Amino acid sequence: MALIKSHGRTISASIGIIAVSAVIMSGCSAGDGDAEFAEATETASSLKPVDPELLTIPKEDDLGKIVSTDAIDAGDEGRIVVPSGELKVSGISSVEQVPASVIANGVAPEDAAPSEGEGVPAEAAPSEASSSASDSGEDLGPAEGKKLSLVSVSYTSNDTGQDPAFSAGDDESANTADLASPTLALDLDGQTRKLPKLDEDGQRTYLMSIPADGAAEFVVTQDGHEQRLDLNTGKRLADEVASTYYRDKAEPVEINEPLAFPDTTVTVGIGGNSNTYDKKVELTTELATAHLTPWTKKEGWADAGTAWLVVDGKAGIEAEGNLTPSKAKITYSIAANGEEEADFAVATDDFSDKFSEVVSVPVDIEKLEVTGSAKINLKATASDIQGDNPRTVKTKQPYEIDFGAPASTQSGPDDDTSSSAPVETAVPEN
Repeated sequence: MALIKSHGRTISASIGIIAVSAVIMSGCSAGDGDAEFAEATETASSLKPVDPELLTIPKEDDLGKIVSTDAIDAGDEGRIVVPSGELKVSGISSVEQVPASVIANGVAPEDAAPSEGEGVPAEAAPSEASSSASDSGEDLGPAEGKKLSLVSVSYTSNDTGQDPAFSAGDDESANTADLASPTLALDLDGQTRKLPKLDEDGQRTYLMSIPADGAAEFVVTQDGHEQRLDLNTGKRLADEVASTYYRDKAEPVEINEPLAFPDTTVTVGIGGNSNTYDKKVELTTELATAHLTPWTKKEGWADAGTAWLVVDGKAGIEAEGNLTPSKAKITYSIAANGEEEADFAVATDDFSDKFSEVVSVPVDIEKLEVTGSAKINLKATASDIQGDNPRTVKTKQPYEIDFGAPASTQSGPDDDTSSSAPVETAVPEN
């Protein structure tokens, strides 16, 4: 992370050290040093407070003037995935003091366009001052019961117009082109403040006043479901609906082997004579991909504790000779740990018919077994079919699909295990 420079003063945590050093170098007594330290501490704690409801976007050129002492970067847990893209919250910094001019020059969130870098474009119109001190060059601190945070938020939409859990392609179930943009809000101890929609790529850096000891969360909502991120830890909160997005193996699983059915031999008599002939009926079935997702265009969000399993493939029937009008209905069964979870059926009367099916499975599923059972309705031209009709055949053996381990449980608001890294503060030369 880039250094955040102070604007002519050190951070408050360093004031005492500098004051003591100055005393020693000048030969002053220890009592004088204590007095200097107390004076510096009092100065840091006596800053005029900002508006307790402060929420602004500083100009990019002003970011280096904000005094920040530490930062939180939660890594992968600082991102929120929605069907149409991904939000990333990073660089959550604790702010001790900020020049009034920075606030005066800031831009209200609803007036700021996203920028490619940090901050807002220089041509953005400044917001109204949050206090009378904003017209001066003095420093401001947090309001009583509040703390100041500097939060960078970036949003990247899907270039393919598809749910990120799907691979690039033309899968209609993943199409997000007609989906309303995600909305963003702040939830501060139960009080909600809406922010502009995330309909453009880019980054915004917010300077905000949040409760010192209460809850402070980003809320991202799309298609009726909200996800939350704790602004105290920088981590996404646990979500039983969207957790499928955060699996280690989130990409579709490619299936390279066909689900094999045994060939069926059918005996037919032709034209009423005593001669019979054996004809072969062959079922072809290929599962191309299987993947888990919490959302599809048709079904919407999965219920809590479940995920959508989307299976794409081909099914067909190929019969010899005059059995070509025959049809088959193939039922695929999905099982986990020996217990059936779901099934779907595909009808075919051709050599190869594409299908894409969506079924509900437990969200914590790791491995699934797919088996098939086909009901063949035999038809023959100018022939008599001997034996059972329709006939049932089953796959030779199940096919196993490995999705890997489910997403680990994310931190709740009381978790204190976030990784917090100090932000180095450079002291400008005189």
